[in-house]
Amino acid sequence: MKAPLLLLMLTLAQATLAQGRNANIVFSDDHWIQFQGGSPTNLIGANASIANGAVASISDTTGQLQFYCSGPNLRNGGHMPIPGSSVLASAGAGWTQDRLAMPEPGTPGQYLLFCIGSASWNTPPRLSYVEVDMNANGGVGNVSSPSISVLADSVPPKFMAVPHANGVDTWILVHPYLSNEFHAFLVTANGVSTPPVISSTGPVVVNFTAPGPLFQNAGPLVASPNGRLLAMACFDWMATDTLVGTVDLFNFNDSTGTVAHIAVLDSTRDASGLAFSPGSDHLYVHQYELVPSPNGPYGWRVLQYDISDPDAATINGSMITLDQEDSCTYGGGGILSMLAAPDGRIYIRTNNEPVTKNILAVIDQPDSLGLACGYQRNGFFVTGQPVQTFPNQMRRYNEGMNIQTGVPALASASSTQVRPNPLHGAGTLVLDLADGPVVLRWCDLLGRTIKQQQAYVQGGTIALYGTEIPAGLYMLQVRRKELVLPAVRVLVE
Repeated sequence: MKAPLLLLMLTLAQATLAQGRNANIVFSDDHWIQFQGGSPTNLIGANASIANGAVASISDTTGQLQFYCSGPNLRNGGHMPIPGSSVLASAGAGWTQDRLAMPEPGTPGQYLLFCIGSASWNTPPRLSYVEVDMNANGGVGNVSSPSISVLADSVPPKFMAVPHANGVDTWILVHPYLSNEFHAFLVTANGVSTPPVISSTGPVVVNFTAPGPLFQNAGPLVASPNGRLLAMACFDWMATDTLVGTVDLFNFNDSTGTVAHIAVLDSTRDASGLAFSPGSDHLYVHQYELVPSPNGPYGWRVLQYDISDPDAATINGSMITLDQEDSCTYGGGGILSMLAAPDGRIYIRTNNEPVTKNILAVIDQPDSLGLACGYQRNGFFVTGQPVQTFPNQMRRYNEGMNIQTGVPALASASSTQVRPNPLHGAGTLVLDLADGPVVLRWCDLLGRTIKQQQAYVQGGTIALYGTEIPAGLYMLQVRRKELVLPAVRVLVE
């Protein structure tokens, strides 16, 4: 036993913040932000004139940029065009969330690039994907798909990838026009499963009318880091006189792919920036609003909602305004976008005209309530072209880079217990804590977060389901806002 123990101690001594696949946040060829060691750094690229819009980017597990894509332009980490990328022209272009990259399960060096786009302003966008092999051509890469594979027609440019509860597979979620349906496609080592899991819940997304797929039903669809919540913004940039649209909150079952509506956020309209806190207890919203003369007609606000209690009235009553501007350019001045970054912070493109768009607002401690979150309007300067929007990325790859890291202290034998332990199927966590919502953190013996999920304490117990996490030895920690309880060891069989 001495050798494994020595290895564990050496590994802990060398542990640092993980780099991971979200380490490079690409805006265009001539500038991007890199997160190495937890701090953002500006990097300058090749000035290859890639479109400065919605960009997807992905890195390997060490933080080395693999490729990025905007519209039909696909380039590798050396800023060289990837052969075969001409097939992306038929995928069309979208707006706020039109590209997303993820590793292909079970095949190192190969990736899936999902696209939502329209070939023209007169046709509704569709969801499709191609395979990208970064092992090909000596590392230059190659699009191995001879053509795009279409998954869904007539969908607005908003979609998200959410990890499956098994920690291996991934859900791809979209919301078709003229419906209240979510379609969840499961991605496994065997490919993309069809038909999707369909959930009918929440508001109806209005139908597409030509021209204008880039603007109709703009606004993102985002998932919480624990994989249990979704937030969706819907608005129509064509209706600038009313600033219509809402933000809705949903529960997501990461085992079955089903979605259930929780609440409409009453104070929101024309929101194009959404981000969850690392602990999944807070939702941040960035929105346009109408402002009376002489400053108007448009302004913006940054809002925080406490979503730790699932009651709709409680969520809406928790709304706090962190910042507001009473004069800005609407629409053409840029998207009010947000990025939940690998360093645990949230970065915001505020449209603070006539001030340069290169200055990002920053929320330094997103898990803290109200002004304690450390909002800074002028928090970070990005070199190069003005920032238009942030990449669409899967939050799974931020794990290990969040503020909450390290090996948790163990609870005493009497204070917190898992019954039975080993856990096989259903079980119970017994603890000394009042009734209410909490966040469960499952981590390995090195302190790396394997899974975070919301739960509810009732009568001093929490229901556990061992089937929601792979078999292994874990430390299970309970957190409620600023209170973090000591962990308990759990063997999941």
